[in-house]
Amino acid sequence: MNDVDLQIPSRTFAKYQFLAIAFLLLAGAAGYVLRNATGPRALFDIIRFFDLGSETSLPTYLSALNLLIAAFLLAVVARTSRRERPDLFRYWTILSFGFLYLSLDEATIIHETLGKMYNPTALGLAVLDSHKWLLIGIPAALVAAAVCTPFLFKLPRRTALRFLLAGTIFLGGALGLELVGALMIYTDFAVRGDFIYDLRRVVEEGCEMFGIAYFNYILVGELAGKRFTLEFKGSESSASSG
Repeated sequence: MNDVDLQIPSRTFAKYQFLAIAFLLLAGAAGYVLRNATGPRALFDIIRFFDLGSETSLPTYLSALNLLIAAFLLAVVARTSRRERPDLFRYWTILSFGFLYLSLDEATIIHETLGKMYNPTALGLAVLDSHKWLLIGIPAALVAAAVCTPFLFKLPRRTALRFLLAGTIFLGGALGLELVGALMIYTDFAVRGDFIYDLRRVVEEGCEMFGIAYFNYILVGELAGKRFTLEFKGSESSASSG
């Protein structure tokens, strides 16, 4: 059996996360400026590679990766809490699986596919016709909030407030600014591809990515001072803390 200690410096982790996100946001915004100034075909491939609204762009891949990192860190925290705080174990585990789903969803646009199954106009919500997935996203967020509320009350006050801030930043982009986009289209204030619509998208994606990066930073801080070890036994591997 070989043991490998895993100690992640939280400030270094956060710094590189935030720098990568800032670079991608600036590159995406620059691409929108260029497209607005010179037309959609100018440097199209480069613009598409950094397009914050594309599901096959570098920002999307980074978001999926960061969500996957969150799922992994949550699983590690769950493992460490099983002995120290068994009352929190199930919450950490549920969150880990939840973020694993969000990572898969980000990479495969499950929510967009499910959204096509619904007709907001028939439900009297024509404002959501351009963003149908919000019919699923908003109720799902409310359910998640109901599940997480008892969990937050069990955490130390400082940790709970930081988690709440991270969640507010993320949902402010994922739901709040998506709803703003739906309103912009519904009122004919803008259409997809307009410069003002794209600027809204930069802020939206920025909130989502920074929210998850900040959440990961908090999780890494939760593991600080705890000895996390990867144990390798032959072809099998497991995680333990001590």
